[in-house]
This record gives sequence, C-alpha cells and structure tokens, in this order.
Amino acid sequence: MRVVHFFSRVESGFPIGEKIAYFIRSSRTTSNFPIVNPMDSISYYIQVIEKAIAQIGLNPDTAKVEENQWTLKKGSVQIWVELYTFQNRVYFQVVAPIMEVPATKTGELAIELLKLNNELFGVAYVIYNDRVYLKSVREAEGLDISEAFSTLLRVGNYADKYDDMLKEKYPDTKPGNLQFVSLNLN
Repeated sequence: MRVVHFFSRVESGFPIGEKIAYFIRSSRTTSNFPIVNPMDSISYYIQVIEKAIAQIGLNPDTAKVEENQWTLKKGSVQIWVELYTFQNRVYFQVVAPIMEVPATKTGELAIELLKLNNELFGVAYVIYNDRVYLKSVREAEGLDISEAFSTLLRVGNYADKYDDMLKEKYPDTKPGNLQFVSLNLN
C-alpha cells in the first residue's frame, strides 16, 4: 500500500505555499527495493569501464593492474582508473599524477591549482602526500559507458594540457617513482 501525504511547508517551518510529497511505503513494499551488495555491482561497473577503455582504442586487459584498477597513458601522463567501495557504495575514480609539490613556491602553486579548478569541468586538482593529482570521483551508480569514456578523456586531456606548464612554472620538483596510489576515502 502506498500513501501520498501532502502538507504545506508551514507545518514543517518553511514558507507558505510550497507543497512536498512524501511517499510512505508499508513494510510490504520495501522488498521492491532490495539492498544491493556493492561487490555484486562492482563486477557490472568493471565491464562498463573496460568497454570505455576499449572505446578509446586500448586493450583493457593490457591496462589492468588489478581486478578493479587500470593504468592508461595520455601524452606524458599516466591515468589511473579505479573502482572501490566505501560505506557500501561503489565509486568510480580517475586520477592523473601531475607532479610533486615543490619545495618552494608551495603557496603560489596552491593558488594556481585553485584557479585552474575553476576552469575545469568535472575534475579537480588535489594535493595528496606531497604530490599534485588531477582527480575525478563519483558514485558508480548510474555510470554508463559514455560517461566513463568521457571521464577518461577529460582527465587525460586536462592532465596532458596542464602538466608540462605546471612543471615548467614550478620546476623545483624531483621526479618521483609513480606507482598506482589509491586516493579513495578508505
């Protein structure tokens, strides 16, 4: 049995005139919304990501680091792709390591990264463990091949566009050993 209850926002302390619909479901209808084990859905999203990698023209088996991690390359930049679970949700993350944080001009770099973030769509520069990364992360729920493909291209294109400029402008960095690093919330 479904009950739709309308009440004015006055009753809940909000301005008059706006109505909100609340759907109250009996315990008999909650079985229509089963709790999904994230490990069941992660296998679906592995297929989505591998199809997106193939759409780029790369072999997903060759790019695979682990069951749920891949490494790609765009120009001089590595692109790390990962699915991970956090609090019973599956997340899709694409990360490009850009450079180490320089020993000098750290504040200038941070401000420049913030300004660049304002120009970017769907990605952001982050600093983690004294290294600059370009990162995109979202819940995997609803992710399709087209969006995965676009995210891979977006991170790769932005990273390749800005990495050399940042390294040239902030040269006081040492080349680091780039190994896949998970920047997830765990």
